[in-house]
Amino acid sequence: HALEEREAANLRNTACARAKQSVENFDAVLTSTETQLAEAERAAKEARELAIVSRERAEQLTKDAEGVQDTSSLEEDVSNAQIDCDAFQSAYDFAKESKEEAVWRAAEARLAHEKNC
Repeated sequence: HALEEREAANLRNTACARAKQSVENFDAVLTSTETQLAEAERAAKEARELAIVSRERAEQLTKDAEGVQDTSSLEEDVSNAQIDCDAFQSAYDFAKESKEEAVWRAAEARLAHEKNC
């Protein structure tokens, strides 16, 4: 009979330890969930604030665009800027090719000098 009581006590101790572990695990999950909730609430608040600022900016841009009746001068400026950009790109490409050729010639000259010395 004492052996049965001892086994029952051991089972109760094991059950108690498992219950404590389950509670600790639950507390850890709860803490993690609360932290995630707080972060989600903070992110949602930031998103709301950004949406408000973006909406206000869009409304201002709409008002500004409505005020511009004649866009031909703006279109001409854009066209001229594109022409300038193309010219600068051509000049850059030419300079890059010239540099590559100069580097190649310098390497050849270096090799010729090393052979002669």
